[in-house]
Amino acid sequence: MHSPVVSELIDGLRLRRLWCLLAWYDIRARYRGSVLGPIWITLSLAIFVGALGFLYSTLFKVPLEKHMPYIATGMVAWTFISASLLEGSKVFVDNAQMIKGVRLPYSIYVCRTVSKNIIILAHNLPIVLIVLAIFPVGFSWTNLAVIPGLFFLGLNSVWITIVLGILNARYRDVDQLMVNLTQIIFFLTPIFWFPDMLTGRRAIIADANVLYHFIQIIREPLLGRLPGSLTIYVILITTVVGWALAALLLRKHRKRLAYWL
Repeated sequence: MHSPVVSELIDGLRLRRLWCLLAWYDIRARYRGSVLGPIWITLSLAIFVGALGFLYSTLFKVPLEKHMPYIATGMVAWTFISASLLEGSKVFVDNAQMIKGVRLPYSIYVCRTVSKNIIILAHNLPIVLIVLAIFPVGFSWTNLAVIPGLFFLGLNSVWITIVLGILNARYRDVDQLMVNLTQIIFFLTPIFWFPDMLTGRRAIIADANVLYHFIQIIREPLLGRLPGSLTIYVILITTVVGWALAALLLRKHRKRLAYWL
């Protein structure tokens, strides 16, 4: 006999065709009437990466062949992470009408949001491949370490969406809080600047930044390096603690969620 939380997740996974179709519909609806359609997802990020690469390579006096792959891999990972934070907090509020009208597992809406962000991530990965083709860093078996990195990125996106979604359903300020926090964290996270630019006690800005380590499990393998031991420990601990928190909130507030909407 499964616990209510496990049953909730299993029931949602059984309806995977439904949330995959809904996720693809969300992407198509966003670009309805556009000539390029979802290609804008990749094109807009490519322009942003190119502009940042040239600008900060000049400001920091770092060779472009070193800085461009660093920024490209970091931005592709960050785009997924920031979408998980921003859209995760609105997952139940945005689906309030459907939740009230149709009895479905709440995990359907979580998987819908996460799978949409995964599709967008897949759209953005060619940017990294193009940059690495122009500025080669060398390919090896180490690059395959990006596969477990992507798995843990997606796995943690699910519990983040559950936690933020429940909190925002109860306290609508969470959505606005995440918008402001994400903007601040973007500049505090080594995406376009290098951690070794910080010396002494200031190095903790990078080491204590959990989101930085989630970027590293994608960036490092793509650049031909294995993630450091600190990154691996942070990812594992965050995964366990995060899922425990998600299970606690889901078990405690699952029956009240519809009334909060």
